[in-house]
Amino acid sequence: MSFESNQDFSKKQFVYGGDLFIGAKGWNNKSTYATLNIFDYPFALVRWMTGFDPKFTPYGSTFPTMQVTLDNVNPQNDPQRQAITGNLDPFTRYKLESSFRTFVTRVKNENVFFNANVRYYRELDASQAIKTAGLDDHFYFVMALQTTTGFYVSYSKGKLPFDAINDEVYAVGLQYKL
Repeated sequence: MSFESNQDFSKKQFVYGGDLFIGAKGWNNKSTYATLNIFDYPFALVRWMTGFDPKFTPYGSTFPTMQVTLDNVNPQNDPQRQAITGNLDPFTRYKLESSFRTFVTRVKNENVFFNANVRYYRELDASQAIKTAGLDDHFYFVMALQTTTGFYVSYSKGKLPFDAINDEVYAVGLQYKL
């Protein structure tokens, strides 16, 4: 079970469902996973060019993960959905999500990592009104360079289920873990 809302909690819903996580890790950098991990090739090149790795070495341990989710979504407060459909009946949706994280290089005493995440949500058997309003599917992508002390630079595009518009956001910040 999970709870979803927008930032001011004016829209919210409970989500009940199941997840299937798919992941594979090749801890030996000479493994097939390392060779097949084309997502890590640009970062292997950076590691080699900055002298962190003595040779071009894609990491098999950073192979992207996949998550498939089937959910029953129970809207509690969604004025936009209520206005379109006339009700707040539960609906079924699936989500596909993939994540990737790899080490990029070291700058002085700072480790630099690259993170990426892509999500796609799709309501099953959505009414024509929901489709016309563009509420039946959502796509979101974010990527970031992040240091071990929390400094980051990120880019995101798309929208999550409660976002009002597709947006493109560039951010620079400091993340602190409590």
